[in-house]
Amino acid sequence: MEKQAIEIGNASRSSITMNLENTLMPGGNRIVQETPSMKILLWNYRGANNANFMKNMCTLMEFHNPTILTLTETRMEDHNKILQALDFTDVIQVPASAYSGGISLLWRNSEITIEPFVLTKQEIHATIEIYEDIMGKFEEYN
Repeated sequence: MEKQAIEIGNASRSSITMNLENTLMPGGNRIVQETPSMKILLWNYRGANNANFMKNMCTLMEFHNPTILTLTETRMEDHNKILQALDFTDVIQVPASAYSGGISLLWRNSEITIEPFVLTKQEIHATIEIYEDIMGKFEEYN
């Protein structure tokens, strides 16, 4: 698998070299991989009900193409607007209370199934079932 090296640092400090796999490069899952992967994107946005959020979210979706998207501090009571605007089929949501909180967990039901078992104002606990064609075998995570 081809890797790209990126150096961080300057002449007065020692530099750090990182190797980034192609799956972390722009385009995300479009690159053929040796091993199947699942990406989870978590963003604490603090107010997702505006045009800047959707513009930035679409850019992140294009770049990373996550299997699961979790948004926290959305300050939204209903997250179906986000579900309809992005390439996801299902959502589990915790509505905001006044001007704080709000959690959404979005995914595509053709790749995984998520079953919630505890929802509170500040958390979602769920079981994730990964379909065989995503990870090469059936697995379940709590």
